[in-house]
Amino acid sequence: MIGISAKTLQRWERSDNKQDRRIESKHEPKNKLTEIERQRVIKISNESEFAHLPPCQIVPRLADKGQYIASEASFYRILNEENQLKHRDKSKPAQKVNKLKALAAIGSNQIYTWDITYLPTQVKGIFFYLYEVGNKKSNKLPLLRRQYNTFKEGDIFLGDKGFCNYFDMDNFNKRHIASVVTLARRKPFTASESLRVLSEDDLLIQWERPTRSKRSSYTVDDWKSMSKTLKLRQIKVTVNQLQPIQV
Repeated sequence: MIGISAKTLQRWERSDNKQDRRIESKHEPKNKLTEIERQRVIKISNESEFAHLPPCQIVPRLADKGQYIASEASFYRILNEENQLKHRDKSKPAQKVNKLKALAAIGSNQIYTWDITYLPTQVKGIFFYLYEVGNKKSNKLPLLRRQYNTFKEGDIFLGDKGFCNYFDMDNFNKRHIASVVTLARRKPFTASESLRVLSEDDLLIQWERPTRSKRSSYTVDDWKSMSKTLKLRQIKVTVNQLQPIQV
């Protein structure tokens, strides 16, 4: 249990000296750092030049200057004993960041996201900032349908691909309101599939009334009231990006 044999214990008991005679290293190494050298290691490690660096980078940088204070292992040992191995800089120590909770939207205006897009200008290095805020469960279509009565005959509705659907475009058409939207969720018509080719990138096409499903945003009565076909113009527009100029 104590690491000695029975004969050793018997030999000790016969002697007048009852002290533990196990051989232990009680001498200190000749190259042990003095207290002054130890404090110098701590002082150098906390200087602004080295406060943000680990010992594996401090010792080589000191060597580049022709200085040797202690070995890399000694730096690690001393800083660990002083509880300065992880953070010595004046800034606040790094904090544990908890994983963000997963969120799910089951209705409008519950979860909002934001995004910033940099739009180039004609001046190099200067941009317009397009700041967009939206919610994960978009309410743009219901909001548009509540505002149908604000449109007048002859108005033009301009919308992005989120408004490219048969129901709303048919309603605008019945109110004699032109709608210009980005084509989405549909394969563009080819010239052979169109009713008429007006120009190279301008086609007269016809949409068929879509079938209704449980995911549709309109009622059965609304679906039945929709036109069976809808004639539209499919125009392909190429937007050339502005090239920055040197000023």
